[in-house]
Amino acid sequence: VKDLLNTCHEVIGDIRNLRSQIKSVEARLKKQEINHETYKKEAEEVLSALKTLEDQLIQTKSESSQDPINYPSMLDDQIAYLYSIVNGQDDRPTEGAYKRFDDLVEAFAVHQETYDEIKEAMVPKLNQNLEKVGLQLIQMER
Repeated sequence: VKDLLNTCHEVIGDIRNLRSQIKSVEARLKKQEINHETYKKEAEEVLSALKTLEDQLIQTKSESSQDPINYPSMLDDQIAYLYSIVNGQDDRPTEGAYKRFDDLVEAFAVHQETYDEIKEAMVPKLNQNLEKVGLQLIQMER
């Protein structure tokens, strides 16, 4: 469970890193007065896909202790909750805990596939456009 939680948080960190790099490139394009509409259009698509994915992995709207009432917990909270239950027991995890873990692994696998698709298909297209104008490419951490 801990490994799944760590992997989930690594993907969230990678999403935020990618978003930051894309926005940095957009700022450099404006600063250097380079009009590159193809990059901007593809960047918007990637940013939209990243936002959708992040919103499915982590609750980004919750800011106060009352917000969990208004905003549902997302996948990372559900994994963290299972980890707290399993880690807080002196006995073996229950059959229900194992079943819930399997459900969470299956749910996360879908999001991991989406992230891999963004990373392996969409980001390389952005980098091809950046090469054309001689700007630094977007780096993939993992």
